[in-house]
Amino acid sequence: MAKQLLEFVVSAILLSNCAWSVASCAGSATEVSCVEGAAALSCAGDAQAGSTGAGNGMEVGTRSGNRSGIDCDSLLGILGYYNRIDESDSVCNIGRRIFYAPVGSVDELTRLCAGIYLAQEFSYTENLDSAEACVARILPQTEMLEGTFLEGMFYAVQASLAIKSERDFSSAVDLLIKSYKAFEDIGDIEKAIIPLGTLVQLCYALNDLQGMDYAEKIYSLAAKTDDPWLKYVAVLSKAQMASLSGDKEAIVYIRQADSLLNAGGYRFHQYMIYLLDAEYLESEGKYAEADSLFAQSLQWAERFSGEPSGIQQVCFEWGKLCEKLEDYPRAIELYRKGLDIAGVSESNALTDKLLLKLSDCFLRMGRSDSSIYYYKRYLKFVDSLQVLERDREKDRLILNYRQAEQRYEAREREMIAGRKIIIMSSCLLIMTLSVIFLIVWMRHQRKTYRTLVDQYRKSLATPENAGTKKEDSGGDGALWAEIEKLMEKDKVFMKNSLTLESLADAAGTNRTYLSRTINKFSGGNFNAYIDRYRVREAVRIIEESSDRMPFKELADKVGYNSLQVFYKAFQRETGLSPGGYRNEVKRRRTRA
Repeated sequence: MAKQLLEFVVSAILLSNCAWSVASCAGSATEVSCVEGAAALSCAGDAQAGSTGAGNGMEVGTRSGNRSGIDCDSLLGILGYYNRIDESDSVCNIGRRIFYAPVGSVDELTRLCAGIYLAQEFSYTENLDSAEACVARILPQTEMLEGTFLEGMFYAVQASLAIKSERDFSSAVDLLIKSYKAFEDIGDIEKAIIPLGTLVQLCYALNDLQGMDYAEKIYSLAAKTDDPWLKYVAVLSKAQMASLSGDKEAIVYIRQADSLLNAGGYRFHQYMIYLLDAEYLESEGKYAEADSLFAQSLQWAERFSGEPSGIQQVCFEWGKLCEKLEDYPRAIELYRKGLDIAGVSESNALTDKLLLKLSDCFLRMGRSDSSIYYYKRYLKFVDSLQVLERDREKDRLILNYRQAEQRYEAREREMIAGRKIIIMSSCLLIMTLSVIFLIVWMRHQRKTYRTLVDQYRKSLATPENAGTKKEDSGGDGALWAEIEKLMEKDKVFMKNSLTLESLADAAGTNRTYLSRTINKFSGGNFNAYIDRYRVREAVRIIEESSDRMPFKELADKVGYNSLQVFYKAFQRETGLSPGGYRNEVKRRRTRA
């Protein structure tokens, strides 16, 4: 109950009109203070109140008059803290309240931040339909993520869905590389470790030794950070690849990973250490000890992991040991358990392997009917997802990436070896050409703006429906006249709630007849017809108003619920953005 109350308090503050900011929100202690400060602030109920984080001297304050309530960095601190301590429910509860908050109550970048964390949690717990719904809602606004930490994170979430939902490994590899590059571009090398770690996990699950190079890169990057979780990811990657290759050094990395895991308290990942330990003992021929560790791994995965694909992986690896021991009934039980989890969680990561293993086990037991049944399911599954083709595409993508990296490194060495005077001359030439181009472009742009404004004004002076004989159109003409009256005189287009149905009711007809009449007389559909009037009204306000009305307010005033839709409609009707149009009007006033 106390945790739920704290989540509600945090969300309430994020959506309220008073914002709070946090200095140096790094590390779990500071993140705890973020949450404690938010709770204290809410209880105080005063916009001037402040709270100091317990034990670390960090101040949490408020300021009034900010509709967004919080900046993206502060939300990252809170969600990052809950994510670090494996509080999936808290991330989901806070994420939902922010992501689905009413339009205008939350800054859009903050909303996207909440949505990405929410999609990540849904993907981790393999609630894939919900994760895909979040991603679909974020995709139209991905331009806002460019150059931010969230860009790399969003690519990683999409990669996770490609693996779990579709087994589309080629797309997953491409997205993970994009994620790594996005973090690298903003100089956040620490965060770049995460997508590389996921690439190693993917290679490990597919028994692909190409992950060795990525593991080496992660290990070298982690040496530059003090973050215990990133160090754990690096050592775990080395342990997985060493185990996969049969390297005797695997046990050394497993022990290092176990030590880092216990020091950081990341119990939700303990199953992976038990799994690697079990695989190592199996490779050493210590089957009884390996069997015991597989049992512990499954117990921890079911109790703490919360990730169905982790449980599937343990069932699959333990089942292979049971096959080696010729304990086929137990192997079948484990494979079926993994398959059942795949059905419930919608994860397809190991489905084909589990189906093939079940077919093999039943065949060895002499139960050909069951063997054929599972083999048919395997063939159907492989055919539907085109798994083999996608695996080949994954190999090609990895090869292309390596070749591109080699070419990039060769070019970089060439540039360093080049003469400085050539570089300086090139830079000077580029700067000169850029200035010339900028001057020419600005003149051309101003001329274009003048032309477009003149053209639009001329189009307004021309009768919109010239050439249409209303008297020859019978009932259609009468209805069109009524529609024009509603638009010209009553200005119904300025209503934000205007729809085809509501306009049909006002005109005394039905939506089908109304839509056909608008198409016939205006030459466009309902939305284009309404946009024409709304943009015309926006232009009138811009030209008659001397103050700089915010475009959000202008969009609301002429009937738009979305600033983005207003911008697109304005650009389509006039050929200019609202800002470009207003600047041209201002220049004309200055010249006059």
